[in-house]
Amino acid sequence: MSFVSKPKVLTLPDEPFYPVDRLFLFDRQNRLTWEQQFKEQAPAWDRNRQIKRWADTSALDGVANPDTRMVEYDYFDPATRSFQKFRITAREAASPNLPGKYVYPKYVVEPTTAVVVNLAGGAPQPLNPATLCHKAEAEAIVAELKVGEVVEGQSFVAGPFRIDWQSETRRRWLIKIGSDFHSASALIQDRNREGVGSPGEWAITTSGPRWVSFSQDTGEQDPRPEIPIPCRPLFPQEALYLRHPMAVLVYRKDRESDYNPAPSVPAGGLSVQQAETLGRIDANVQQLLALRLING
Repeated sequence: MSFVSKPKVLTLPDEPFYPVDRLFLFDRQNRLTWEQQFKEQAPAWDRNRQIKRWADTSALDGVANPDTRMVEYDYFDPATRSFQKFRITAREAASPNLPGKYVYPKYVVEPTTAVVVNLAGGAPQPLNPATLCHKAEAEAIVAELKVGEVVEGQSFVAGPFRIDWQSETRRRWLIKIGSDFHSASALIQDRNREGVGSPGEWAITTSGPRWVSFSQDTGEQDPRPEIPIPCRPLFPQEALYLRHPMAVLVYRKDRESDYNPAPSVPAGGLSVQQAETLGRIDANVQQLLALRLING
């Protein structure tokens, strides 16, 4: 994987209260925000996994077998309104599974330096690159078809012509199925007409192999619960306010607010917030006095 996504380093917010999602160690992603942040598409939706809107690539650090190594996270469970734990494999932790349409890259036929030379004279003519492919590409199609074999097509054309391949390494490969021959390059283009890697399957028809594209499963109607977003534990100065009618809030125990009308009071009778304010005032006064002494 080319992206890097690690837990945030979170500090205590300088606010009297805030929503519980301020404890999340990762941003909640969709396909658009993922591409904006990481400059690449998120992987295609995997129907064998639950929706997962975050990724922790640090889970793979120093791990020999990510499919068996388990990673544990804390999360806030809105159903029980409490902190819980869950465990997943390191591989699962390191990859998102975002619903939505994946845009498969367009298949592009690269130009060729090969030309057709007329032995009787005249300027060389460009060879159609759509007729060419690498042998390994043709063999990959045979592997998908599970039938046939790769054979090299004629490297010449009819009449007083020949092909000057120059630096071109592709050739005219054919796939032989029974007594029939099919252009490997044409099958490759058919396989990728909806984009490179797009889902589908081969059908063997009377006219030869034909690629049947699948309708893309985007996962947007997946009924399973999403894998929760990990969160940090509460700091000693924090507590949950569970009586809010719309949401659970986190409040600072040392700050006065509607959710904490009686903040913690240290020795001396002042709240922590009042003591902090008094300390700042005292520091400013001391600085002013020092400047006055310096200036006479």
